[in-house]
Amino acid sequence: MLPVPVLTSIILTTDALGRRRGAPEPWRRAVRAAVPGCAREAFAPLLQPGATLIPDCLVPFTSTDRLSMASAVERLDAVLPGSLLEELTEIEQSATLPPSWRPVIDDPRRWLCSYTATIKDAWTGIAGIWQLAGGLLGREQERIGRAVVSGCLDVVLSSLPNCRYADGWLSFDDPHPTSHRLAERTLVLAPMLTGDRSVAANFSLPGVVWIGYPLPGIGRLLDGAGRPAMPPDRLLTALLGPTRALVLHALREPLTMGELAAVLRCAPSAATYHCGRLAAAGLVTRERYGREVRARRSVRGDELVDVLGRP
Repeated sequence: MLPVPVLTSIILTTDALGRRRGAPEPWRRAVRAAVPGCAREAFAPLLQPGATLIPDCLVPFTSTDRLSMASAVERLDAVLPGSLLEELTEIEQSATLPPSWRPVIDDPRRWLCSYTATIKDAWTGIAGIWQLAGGLLGREQERIGRAVVSGCLDVVLSSLPNCRYADGWLSFDDPHPTSHRLAERTLVLAPMLTGDRSVAANFSLPGVVWIGYPLPGIGRLLDGAGRPAMPPDRLLTALLGPTRALVLHALREPLTMGELAAVLRCAPSAATYHCGRLAAAGLVTRERYGREVRARRSVRGDELVDVLGRP
């Protein structure tokens, strides 16, 4: 896991200027107050609906090295207009380049100056929030570390917005379905202070894949001024569904089907069914004691709750 502040600055600015992806309104206001009136024009190519194609040179995060905001700005200042035009030409040859990029092609030098200046100004409104998020970023690093050690990284990847991971393939469902094989490439997860519908990824770099995703628990940074904090089982619920997430939480100690049914407020047969599905996934174990069957979380179930149960 590698926090990269420039990703937050870029994605949160697009949200604030019109590409709504669920960012808290206080953050959007902070960005709009920090950027000049021409910012919307500078970010126009990034505000179009659908999947956004951004040239690599405009997102100066290309390796597994920790990149400070100051270093990112230096890299953006060093981007040559010719390099931007070259990347846009490659994109146009492999896909339809949206008309919003035409002004960039007409005067790339002017547009680069406006784009970089907007990111710098936006950061003045975001830097304080990023600093407050230091504790959450540290906690997320521990969560990802536990997922790697316990073999649950596949679950973490599948919990990202509109993403699914299986058999080495990472698929994005919205707005245009795509699939990418991670193979032996280094995976870099970069949490961002953005809305819960934001995800950014780059699969074009040799040997490296990076994915930017919403930092879990960002609602806690709002001090009651915006959206409420994320519920503790949000990610687990997104993965398993509300009933089975509740079952997994309840089975921190052994329960009979009758006891579990009382927790779920359902019939014992429904509790048995959900336990069976979780057992098939290796998340629950069941043992018979006389006429009763008791269920409890397996080691993998414990690890999953530890990884996803506390955002």
